[in-house]
Amino acid sequence: MMENTSENPDYAFLVGKVRVLESRLIHPGVFYQLAELKSVEEIISHLSPYYPFTKEGRMKEWEEILEEGYFSVLRELSSLSPEEELFLPFWWRWELINLNNLLDEFLGKRSISWKREYLLPLSLYERVGKEKNFRLLPLPYSLWLRTALGLEKEEEGKGRKYLEEVYFKESLALSQSFPLLEKYLKQEIDFYNLKCFLRGLEEGFLKGGKISPRDWKEVKEKGWDYLIRLLKRNDYETLAEEGLPAYKKNDVWRLEINLWKERFSIFSDTLYSPFIPETSLFYLLRKENEIRNLRWLLRGKIAGLPSKEIKERLGPFYVL
Repeated sequence: MMENTSENPDYAFLVGKVRVLESRLIHPGVFYQLAELKSVEEIISHLSPYYPFTKEGRMKEWEEILEEGYFSVLRELSSLSPEEELFLPFWWRWELINLNNLLDEFLGKRSISWKREYLLPLSLYERVGKEKNFRLLPLPYSLWLRTALGLEKEEEGKGRKYLEEVYFKESLALSQSFPLLEKYLKQEIDFYNLKCFLRGLEEGFLKGGKISPRDWKEVKEKGWDYLIRLLKRNDYETLAEEGLPAYKKNDVWRLEINLWKERFSIFSDTLYSPFIPETSLFYLLRKENEIRNLRWLLRGKIAGLPSKEIKERLGPFYVL
């Protein structure tokens, strides 16, 4: 057994399905070839083996097709998993979008047009928003929304921070049987806190990551060099040596690429065992990253950016 992994023969069928899906991920070479094409229509045509795009569509329609590509895979893998806990944090991550939308609607900030169904039916969200009755939601969602609503009324942003806190707390509680999932969630807390620091939102730091909120607050006092040392001390070498120096030069996109490199590094060992449950999560992340790169490719081409600039911002890729 490899370090920080937990093998389970019950997941052999799920992992077998993942191996099939991995072979359908778009190869990096294809992305760079697509970037060289002259028009968006040509790109859409070449993507037909992977996604059911139509040439007559627009970016909004293409976005919806890309999203459906991700969620169809998430639904399929969830249905094959012996334990639902493995995928619940991923579903909850997206359900949080709808809960934040409800929070806005309860506070009268905007009227929401619900566009995607995750775990709960859209009709339920519509009814809750229309009747302003959070009790219509099942537990734990009704409790989360009620608490967030009270906190947001006290201070703007406080309710949203609570939803992030409860998401990570509940997800970490589910991850005890999945060491790599737990490691991934703690990493995501660190990335959330890093973005809070870079945006000057020191009050938004969350607990539960490898780096404590106290350490994040010390960064403000001790400076940029301390942040670099702090990241290295917590095994974020790529982020410290490549991502943050690029961010300091206003190459924000390089920081995002390095965040994805760090995510991939957690799961790389799952490629060599048929019994590690988190193998499916590694594939799911690569699928999400594929879609992220396709969005950039299409938007860049629509904006008329040079092929060289589009290619420069592609990646990272982890395709067999």
